[in-house]
Amino acid sequence: MARAERERTGNATPNAGPEPRRRIPSVDALLRSEPGRRAIGTFGRPLVKHALSVTLEQVREAAEEGAMPPPDDEILARALALASGTASGLVRVINATGVVLHTGLGRAPLPERAAAAAARAGQGYVDLEVDRESGARGRRSTRAERLLTSMTGAEDALVVNNGAAALLLALASLARGKGVLVSRGELIEIGGEFRIPDILAASGARLVEVGTTNRTRASDYRSALTDKTALILKVHPSNYRVVGFASTPSAKDLAAIARKADVPFVYDLGSGLLERVPGATADEPSAADALADGADLIVFSGDKLLGGPQAGIVLGRAELVERLRRHPIARAVRVDKMQVAALESVLAQHAHGRGSELPVWTMIREPPAHVRHRADALAMADHCMTYRLIVKEVAAWHGYYATFMPKPLFGENGSGMHTHMSLFKGGRNQFFDRRDDYHLSATAKAFIAGLLTHAREISAVLAQWVNSYKRLIPGYEAPVYIAWSPGNRSSRLS
Repeated sequence: MARAERERTGNATPNAGPEPRRRIPSVDALLRSEPGRRAIGTFGRPLVKHALSVTLEQVREAAEEGAMPPPDDEILARALALASGTASGLVRVINATGVVLHTGLGRAPLPERAAAAAARAGQGYVDLEVDRESGARGRRSTRAERLLTSMTGAEDALVVNNGAAALLLALASLARGKGVLVSRGELIEIGGEFRIPDILAASGARLVEVGTTNRTRASDYRSALTDKTALILKVHPSNYRVVGFASTPSAKDLAAIARKADVPFVYDLGSGLLERVPGATADEPSAADALADGADLIVFSGDKLLGGPQAGIVLGRAELVERLRRHPIARAVRVDKMQVAALESVLAQHAHGRGSELPVWTMIREPPAHVRHRADALAMADHCMTYRLIVKEVAAWHGYYATFMPKPLFGENGSGMHTHMSLFKGGRNQFFDRRDDYHLSATAKAFIAGLLTHAREISAVLAQWVNSYKRLIPGYEAPVYIAWSPGNRSSRLS
């Protein structure tokens, strides 16, 4: 009766019943509750219902193990946290991992111009596959491919959705049903448990392992060549290194072996260094170098060292690229208009000789001292926000409402936006200098300059709301400039 009454009225508070599972409310009962109805208004009924179903299933599984079901309001809170996290979509975060090209955080941040280009393309119609002069249908990545070939000297180029797709397409087009020679030291995992052997299997090619994990010689490749060999594949281990007693043939050596055997040499560069730039490590191969060394095809990602959006780029001999372009998989892995727009913008920046100004390269070359400075600033901001939150929560526990907004008292000097700060060293006021016209020391002037320079950052942390500024009215005890207070007996800036 209690459960029936609860479901009839939508009251999700009683937890009657001797068995744990009998105490679990239904989805409908929670949806009809007042918090449930408010959540539906915020997130929509389908999402709230799904979140409740997922949460209740977790509660039932725990109850089967003997755990007592939590109160109904806790169940609702857990479900609504799930719904909120889904409804909010992607959220900007601070990358404090030390990994610039972090896959989980979206790899290379786009420059502002490229992000704007993608937004413009997404908001309207664009000439994606239309030749504006003839009206005929064209290729969606023609402009990006032209930029790539002009900068690298490749005969042709092809742009697809991501780096793994580029490799899959190359293997499916050139090696289906045949053998592909790969060093055992290069059978890498590229993240998300996707491994080179798995990509080969999915393409229909047959993996032929050569050499050992730490040492592979040119003779190992020559010995493995047969009339069933489709190509030689070299994979750059961009996220790890084998050091010590280790060796592997150079790209130039493998290109010579492949050329003599009349099979293509495909080089997966991975990180996508377009050309040698300051800050790049010596062992990171560039696209230009790989082509010069004799690679017939190279593949790499667009959202790593290239500094662009997610994309897979193929460069090399025209007849091989054309075989990839005509393969049915090519349409399945094509790029969309926003990817094309962002990539074109980033490649144009490279073409103008400003590739080193892209965000990824700015971060890679940033001096450690600058990184430390930004980290300290973020840590201080975090401390300030944590302090504000704790004060508000403690005040609320005791029945008070704590605010950090200024509340000037008419007629009370210093009760408005005055912020008093002092700096003493050895008992001496470091802000005071009798010889200065304004009695301000060099330290005081630098301090004021810092406040003015970083006013936006300080305000963003300590005074985010309009109420923090609307009281800056002459006559209401709020200052309109920063000045030394000569009439104040304390040694402070206000």
